[in-house]
Amino acid sequence: LLRRKKSIPPLAWSTEYQNEPMDDTTTVFPIHWLKAAMGRGADRETPIMPLLPIEKGGEFIVVAQGWDLAFVDNKRHAEKKRTSFNAGMTGAVDIHGNLHLCHLIRNRGLNPLEMDEMIAANAALLEPDVVVIEANHAGHVHIHTIREETGIPVVGRTTGAEVNDLYKGVPALQRPFANGQVVMWCGDEYGRRMMEAVVEELHRFP
Repeated sequence: LLRRKKSIPPLAWSTEYQNEPMDDTTTVFPIHWLKAAMGRGADRETPIMPLLPIEKGGEFIVVAQGWDLAFVDNKRHAEKKRTSFNAGMTGAVDIHGNLHLCHLIRNRGLNPLEMDEMIAANAALLEPDVVVIEANHAGHVHIHTIREETGIPVVGRTTGAEVNDLYKGVPALQRPFANGQVVMWCGDEYGRRMMEAVVEELHRFP
């Protein structure tokens, strides 16, 4: 069973082996919304160059990166214990108000220096207008270090119960998904794999 669990997506494991069916009449994010968002980004590959603003000939009004960091510095321990991921998403808003989910990173077991390097490298790659780091736990240390050593426009954000808030948290994404205003970039294997993880997690929310 454990081998089977590792070989299929978490949603399939829950529905087929744990008797936890997902009902699209009650879920916050129906699966057809999420698949449609991936369909709109099916020809957009994971970006490896800056996401340009309109004034530089690009298509975006604002580009932002957000990071939720996990503080486990042993890769083997992280994998064995299935600890939280370091997760980073680069998103952008175009002139039509569409939200583009362009680039996603998920990994485990980085030490603090590796986390700083990861954030700085991704900011240098895509040149966001702002980098937001969750300031819970030791996040404020990374915020200070990156701001002082790199000049990257980084800010902190503390999260709590508002994650579930209808207007400030994850459920606030219902409107753009329902209105067809979300584009999930999945035009290559890496992007497809990463965005499928987002789809599964949103579909299971909360």
